Amino acid sequence: MIVGQYWVFSSDRKRLTRWGVGKAPDGQSKAFVETFERVEK
Repeated sequence: MIVGQYWVFSSDRKRLTRWGVGKAPDGQSKAFVETFERVEK
């Protein structure tokens, strides 16, 4: 389950960073950071 998260685009709109906190099945909080990058084909 996600408790809270933020999404932010880079100024050139080519990267998206997502970070937040989730709850694991065992009840512990888990922090995460993910970065997505647009790839031109």
